[in-house]
Amino acid sequence: SPVFISHPHFYNADPVLLDYVQGLSPNEDEHGLFIDIHPQTGVPLNVSIRLQLNLYMKKVSGITETSKISEVVMPMIWFEESGYIDGPILTTFHTNLVILPAVMEYMQYGFIALGLLTIIIAFLVHHRARRSRNTAVSSIVFENPGASIKEPVKGSYGTETAEKSNMNN
Repeated sequence: SPVFISHPHFYNADPVLLDYVQGLSPNEDEHGLFIDIHPQTGVPLNVSIRLQLNLYMKKVSGITETSKISEVVMPMIWFEESGYIDGPILTTFHTNLVILPAVMEYMQYGFIALGLLTIIIAFLVHHRARRSRNTAVSSIVFENPGASIKEPVKGSYGTETAEKSNMNN
């Protein structure tokens, strides 16, 4: 037999279906379905699904017992499944799917700014060290015109030491 699915009591169905079955009174509160979905995450928060199984009955030629049956969609059974999310699970969903992505979005700009600041500070420190080294070299040359400066040489502990030699000696 053909089986069809509808809302309970033929809610939102063709009104003709109600004419053949007595005792049906469809209304949205008792027979409608709904799903409340969180707008940012798509997680269903509150769900109520109500469905009805219907049997299509009609005359069958050659079977005398069905000769008195008029064609009708007969409700057989309807059932409801509902649920909701609350408490710690809802808090976990909200934290992981709403708060953390928002925090990460702002943190990326903070890390970019921190990286740029580090690059600028490193450039300034390098520039200042180079300028102070050039100032020290020029002061040695101007104070003692006969002095020459050799390249830095690694000392006994791996530190650079500047060797000065006096050309006059």
